Amino acid sequence: MANRDRYRAAVVGLRGIGAGALKETLSGTRRGAPHTHASAYAMHERTDVTAVCDLDPALLDAFRQTWGEGAALYDDLDALLAAEDIDILSIATSDHTHADLAVAALEAGVPMIFCEKPMTTSLADADALTAAVEDADAAFCVDHSRRWDPFFRQAYDFIQSGRVGRPQRIVGTWGGPRALEYRNGSHMVDTVNMFAGAAPRWVVGLHEAGPPGQEPAPSALIGYDNGVLAFVNQTKAIPRFTEWQIFCQQGRVRIGGSHSNVEYAATAPSGEEEWLERQLPSQKVYRSGMLSNIDDLIRRHEGGPETFANVRTGLTCIEVIEAIRRSHERGMAKVEFPLARES
Repeated sequence: MANRDRYRAAVVGLRGIGAGALKETLSGTRRGAPHTHASAYAMHERTDVTAVCDLDPALLDAFRQTWGEGAALYDDLDALLAAEDIDILSIATSDHTHADLAVAALEAGVPMIFCEKPMTTSLADADALTAAVEDADAAFCVDHSRRWDPFFRQAYDFIQSGRVGRPQRIVGTWGGPRALEYRNGSHMVDTVNMFAGAAPRWVVGLHEAGPPGQEPAPSALIGYDNGVLAFVNQTKAIPRFTEWQIFCQQGRVRIGGSHSNVEYAATAPSGEEEWLERQLPSQKVYRSGMLSNIDDLIRRHEGGPETFANVRTGLTCIEVIEAIRRSHERGMAKVEFPLARES
């Protein structure tokens, strides 16, 4: 499919993250952002939503009420793909359906896929989706939004600059009822992977005890092939709380709900060493996460580099989550990488 000045987008799955109205939100020094796929395409300079799909007629009606008459409405994705010339498909359906829908879109020739997290909820599905994306040479992004959130990109870019040296240890904490294996665990694991900047070598994991049938809160030690050691610390037993700490050779970076700080040793005018804490420098203006994902997809489609939240980073995230589960089931045994595929 040729490059275009404007690209035609479709959204499948019209609940909140898929089709919610545009709302400007601010948290701390974060930049206001569109937080839904439909609102991001509406704001982006090069995209238009031309079709949407959902099984629920009430959600199709709600989409029309929110966004007007511009997009064609479908209750079957195959019908949408057959009738519409789509450049980008956003998949915002139930987690376990992502792989099948993405593969169907790729087989229909859609060149760009924007997939909600978690990318899949099984390793077999993640493998199948990865193969389909690579066979089609398609542009693919997972909405692992911390890769684009201004707080996290500010921290990531600061660490990459070398100002505080290389990461050595990472602690990621997620508390409260949404500390879950896939639902928010994928955010947690992918963010830790991003800051580690290397492939995992081994995992030792544990699922927090909870009621049968509920998605567990997993914790883990993860060793990476560059020597970084990470502690994924998830629990429903504390109030809602998130924080990432990246301990580097000459300092520490901390990212939470309303802070993005760096702490480091510096020499005072007296010659004494002191420990300073500063808000991370923000010379760069960071674009909102959803818009940045779309930018990345278009850039890759037009011959640019691989997307930052691509199918391989998504696969690694699912592999780590699966390794935590296997370790827990084996009495916290160390699970080595490359991760074996189990029949």
